[in-house]
Amino acid sequence: MKRLSLLLSAIVIFACFGTLQAQGLVSYVYKSDATPQGVKELISKGANVNEQNEKGKTALMVAAFLGKAEIARVLIEEPTTDVNQQDNDGWTALMIAAYYGRPSRAEIVEDLVNAKESNGLPRTRIDLVNKKGQTAYDLAMLDPDHYHHGRIAEILEKAKRPSVIRKIVNAIKEEASAKK
Repeated sequence: MKRLSLLLSAIVIFACFGTLQAQGLVSYVYKSDATPQGVKELISKGANVNEQNEKGKTALMVAAFLGKAEIARVLIEEPTTDVNQQDNDGWTALMIAAYYGRPSRAEIVEDLVNAKESNGLPRTRIDLVNKKGQTAYDLAMLDPDHYHHGRIAEILEKAKRPSVIRKIVNAIKEEASAKK
């Protein structure tokens, strides 16, 4: 029974997240024995935090899918990580964490929405949509009665307010650069 469960898990991971062809952080995070310290060491040795596999998944997306909150936190705190990077289907790490629910993924959602740029503005864009036109909030609301999806939806609902501010700031920046 355990073998069947492992086989089914491997099939789901392959179908959704691709093979382990990409080297470095993406393949490391897939490993069951991956640690936050190991991620830090790879980054310090020059690993590309934004590396994508053939399906466009990054290490942060894989950590979100597998519910590895501590590893996701290390990647989110790394200033060069593009937390808004989208895979081949337009999904971000935030969308993946919101869709798959569970407590560790709620932590990841919270870390993502609380991440700030050096200027204090929100780092994670909650308004991005995947190829089906869904936001992270939409994905969490697919099963709002599930406790963790409800919690994730609440986190995202609160995060929507600064998103409006970000749009205003971006519009001002665009206007200023157009005048130059």
